[in-house]
Amino acid sequence: MGPIMRTAASGLYAQATKLEVLANNLANVQTTGFKSRRVGLADLTYQELTRSGWPAYGGRVGTGTAVAEIGPDFAGGALLETGRPFDVAVLGSGFLAVQLPDGSPAYTRDGHLVLTPGGRLVHAGTGYPLLPEIAVPEEAQQVSITPDGRVWARTAEGEPEEVGQIWLYRFVNPQGLVARGENLWLAGELSGEPEVAAPGTPGWGSLGIGQLEASNVDVAEQMVEMLLAQRAYQLNARMITTADEMWSLANDLRR
Repeated sequence: MGPIMRTAASGLYAQATKLEVLANNLANVQTTGFKSRRVGLADLTYQELTRSGWPAYGGRVGTGTAVAEIGPDFAGGALLETGRPFDVAVLGSGFLAVQLPDGSPAYTRDGHLVLTPGGRLVHAGTGYPLLPEIAVPEEAQQVSITPDGRVWARTAEGEPEEVGQIWLYRFVNPQGLVARGENLWLAGELSGEPEVAAPGTPGWGSLGIGQLEASNVDVAEQMVEMLLAQRAYQLNARMITTADEMWSLANDLRR
């Protein structure tokens, strides 16, 4: 009965992990720029149904399942029209970069930006400044962003002045990015170092001004996956209960 319980326990853990990921996806349906995550499951080692001195059964039995990976889905989300001048959606591949408190970079698809009273362009959700930092002169009366990422400020004299450039960053293997929380990603060993280019560069994305990228979570798909995971969890729990009952019967026969 021990192998049966271990097999079922591995299934319980795998399905519980999948349910946690699905619940997190559904909780972020309204989070702009959020990328859903998926769970990949894999079979554990199979065992031959043979024993010394026994006839061969002619088959194999599995020993359970395990979580092979939890990876992001970087498919694009729908575009939301906001009309706010500092909202930028990345149209195509690439990420925006922000500076963490320790000075290191983090990357996001959430282009909800705001201008602080001190004239810095920052990520609205976290307050972290863009990289490279963009500072707008205090005397600027109008600030605008163009689809190629250039930031312009108009002075009191009415002369526009370019005060900064928003860059896009992309990775050879974005699946290797490490989720940090706060809708941010960190470069990892598997992602490689980021490549940098201005929006609109051939082969890169551009910026949609006054737009935000919605979460790419498909609610219907996630609900179906959650129901399937719940049923699988229940079946594994029932397997443990049945094995325990069989063990109890075997113990009673020995008395």
